[in-house]
Amino acid sequence: MSYEYVKINPQELIFTQKNFLQSQLDLLEATKSVRIYQKLRREEFMLKIALKSKLDQIKQSINLLNQVLPKAEEPEKKHKIKLTGETKKDLSLEQEIDLIRQKLNQINNG
Repeated sequence: MSYEYVKINPQELIFTQKNFLQSQLDLLEATKSVRIYQKLRREEFMLKIALKSKLDQIKQSINLLNQVLPKAEEPEKKHKIKLTGETKKDLSLEQEIDLIRQKLNQINNG
């Protein structure tokens, strides 16, 4: 195996060292960010589990309350006959006719 050597001037050496150190710094910062992200995801997962268990407890409490509390009786529903639009119009027309007849009677008698 043979080796070849290349001469690097001092400016190139400094430039290369700076780039190498900057790359190392970037990689370390990325690793730090990934670790922080993983920690936050674990915390989120634990909080979701805790929330789910609390919701299950609340659901059980509500079911227990529904069983313990007295049940209210619903009042009987009255069946109302709904008048259609035509019948309402007919009633109002009949009422108007009655009013006009009353006025005519008052004029004739008065």
